Amino acid sequence: MEVFLEQFIACDKSRNTLKTIKTAVIAVLVFGVLMFFLISPLIALLMQIAAVIFFLVTYFSFIDYEYELFNGNIDVSKIYAGSRRKVVKKINSEDVEFVYESSNNAISKDALFNKNIKGLKIYTFEFKDRKKVQLALNEELEKIVKIVYRGKMQIR
Repeated sequence: MEVFLEQFIACDKSRNTLKTIKTAVIAVLVFGVLMFFLISPLIALLMQIAAVIFFLVTYFSFIDYEYELFNGNIDVSKIYAGSRRKVVKKINSEDVEFVYESSNNAISKDALFNKNIKGLKIYTFEFKDRKKVQLALNEELEKIVKIVYRGKMQIR
């Protein structure tokens, strides 16, 4: 039986803010190029560097998450600024030793979700090598995880 489910966790920051920041970065870059020809190359260079730094900080602060469950294996992807996707974790059901529900107070640094988790339950997947990953699951994905990982579910 093949099972395929997807879950998307949107960024906890507004899309309008992202668009405004992108527009501001482009404006600063264009203004910097004009400054290069009209006033001072040094000021223009400083503006260009500031725009690039601002862009990079923005790019890495607007992160969406996507979980894809296929036949018991879960792929977790980060989507940066709505444009670039990177698979950050592949959870193979055979490598998982324990799965248990965690409280919202027990969020670890290994959490693969942002603060936009209203209505989601946090589950910790503990691997045989003692590494842990936390995911925020919706009801549909939670139900399938409880079925697929039923022999590995624990109450803590």
